[in-house]
Amino acid sequence: MGHGPGHIFWSPIAGLAVLAAALASCQQPAPSAPGIVGSPALPIPRAASSARPVVEVPISARQLEVTYRGVVAGIPGGAKSVRVWVPLPRDDDPDQEISGLEIAGPVPHAVGTEKEYGNRMASFVLAAPVPERVEVALRFRVTRRETWANLRPSPDPGIPDSSGPAAGPGLERYLQADALVPVGGAFEEILAEVVPPAEPPLEALRRIYDHLASTMKYSKEGQGWGRGDSLWACDARYGNCTDFHSVFISLCRTRGIPARFEMGIPLPAKRGEGEVPGYHCWARAFVAGTGWIPVDISEVAKRPEMKYYYFGNLTEDRILFTVGRDLTLDPAQEGPPLNYFVYPYAEADGAPVQGKATLAFRDLR
Repeated sequence: MGHGPGHIFWSPIAGLAVLAAALASCQQPAPSAPGIVGSPALPIPRAASSARPVVEVPISARQLEVTYRGVVAGIPGGAKSVRVWVPLPRDDDPDQEISGLEIAGPVPHAVGTEKEYGNRMASFVLAAPVPERVEVALRFRVTRRETWANLRPSPDPGIPDSSGPAAGPGLERYLQADALVPVGGAFEEILAEVVPPAEPPLEALRRIYDHLASTMKYSKEGQGWGRGDSLWACDARYGNCTDFHSVFISLCRTRGIPARFEMGIPLPAKRGEGEVPGYHCWARAFVAGTGWIPVDISEVAKRPEMKYYYFGNLTEDRILFTVGRDLTLDPAQEGPPLNYFVYPYAEADGAPVQGKATLAFRDLR
């Protein structure tokens, strides 16, 4: 097969024969009708506060076969060269296992690792004649487990961080501002109203969470939402997942609680097969003696009955791709750092071109 711009070049990281055998051994009988089938029961909410007893429940999990298809369209005619980067799913998260990863594009690719947070990506370089549209794809299997934080404080404040991706900066970085996630100022004023000065970190974190869950609305009205601009979202009091969690991170960092941004693709709760056109993000905050505590506040805005669950817990219905904001890719892009990275990103003769992506999935069990 040729490797010119009109072809997709598949390069397996795992042997295709091994992958096919593994898939065959796990595959379930096909449903009698197409579409999404089945609906697992929601897990019992775990305790949402250190003052409550911890409820031990089985960990839910799902195993899927996934195809991520990215498209970069609108490349200017006459461009002499185009570089395309596509994020790879994180393979160092304790609640997520990736196997059989294959990477496809119009030309052979290179795999790089972003230096600050350890995000991995594939990159492609196309020389003239450059097409106006470039397609890339990933195929992989993922086992994704439900995330439970142990909210019972440990007497040892030096408890190791055993949750979330292994690679990344130290806690000090998660106290610093990002371009659209400032620290201090207006967020100090909010904290003065919401969190008593002497409140312990875990309880302060819960107060921040409760405040945003009760005062922000999930909406995609008008313009300005979706950038994860903490100040904009703080004034507008609505937005999508990036907006909710950016305000959360600004408040946490202003309070002196390290917090980080995690970006991925959502999955419908019902097992079966289908396509996901968008992205989803969530956040984690670090409390000494407890570790990293995940939250998903924008989901609470859509499902208020899950309010207690989403403080300290995450469903297995997601795939983590990248961590952090203001990202410099590998190899480095010519343009400014990326606000966040979940869709393909390209540069035509150094000028940014943003891509889109859809994810097709099939549950294996």
